[in-house]
Amino acid sequence: MGMTRYAHYTFSAHPGIYPFLDPELALWVWRHLANAFPDALAACLVPNHGHLAAPDEQSVGAHRIARILGASSRSLGAPRGRGAIWQPVPPPSELTTADKLRRGVRYTWLNCCRPVRLHDRHVQLTDDPLVWPWSTLRDVV
Repeated sequence: MGMTRYAHYTFSAHPGIYPFLDPELALWVWRHLANAFPDALAACLVPNHGHLAAPDEQSVGAHRIARILGASSRSLGAPRGRGAIWQPVPPPSELTTADKLRRGVRYTWLNCCRPVRLHDRHVQLTDDPLVWPWSTLRDVV
């Protein structure tokens, strides 16, 4: 029996769009990601994008995320598909070694502490990742 392979998935809104400022939409996407990736090691949503360190399911995982984002767009009244809100979900980055896996998980958890460009200025969302509501770090600690 082989070791589980992991990947770092990312997804982003188009520039200037901040869908996760809406707490209801963020909660909806958060719950759907948790259901779609029950074995994820780390997840984080910030106003305009998200990160997920989860078992590597290659194109299936990216497709699963794209379906969730497409459904979230429709819940906001956008036309069918990701078009108006979401950029295409890129292929995941493979986390092929234990060191890369640790770095990918750490990057995901600390993403909410990095400045985010929000309406033409850089904003520090939080300096304490344990208080960020859309991160799995609190669950681990």
